[in-house]
Amino acid sequence: MKKSLKKYLWSWIVVGVLSVVFIVLSKTVGFAPHHKLAQDPANIEKITKLDLPDIISVESSDNLDRGQSCWDCFEHISHFDGKLSDDCVRQLESLCVLDTVHWYKNENAGYYGYIDDAWNEGGDYSISCRIYEDYSYVEYYVEETESLAVTLIGYALILGAILILIVWGILLLLNQIFKGKMLD
Repeated sequence: MKKSLKKYLWSWIVVGVLSVVFIVLSKTVGFAPHHKLAQDPANIEKITKLDLPDIISVESSDNLDRGQSCWDCFEHISHFDGKLSDDCVRQLESLCVLDTVHWYKNENAGYYGYIDDAWNEGGDYSISCRIYEDYSYVEYYVEETESLAVTLIGYALILGAILILIVWGILLLLNQIFKGKMLD
């Protein structure tokens, strides 16, 4: 087999493997991490980085069946197995003092609040969380097109590579045809 044909076939294999890896990663790990995080109410511990009581029941809703909006909204009311531990309360009290950008305490309503308003800084999401003594309420807005650019660029690169390989293959074929005619 000629050296140029081997390079051509190896290029197809490389593009094929990279395409499969990209597609698998986009479906499993995902390039839209906030959508995956927002859909599961148990992720409140990942969001707040707190060790909360186990969740025994959840009431969830979303606006994914809406007509028009550029924000996907996920809401979860998670009821805990018990009350917040003393350690958790101390940690919440400390966070309200040390991280006033994200944490606050509403004594009148009886909850600790957490806000991560990334969309005001050009981000793709906004999180609002209220942690009460025995339940939590999380409202998570995610831009509908989160990671759309990464996905489109990835698919465009795959398509471009395939088109280049097709043109390369046609040129190799034409080269073989013309070389064969010249030798006859």
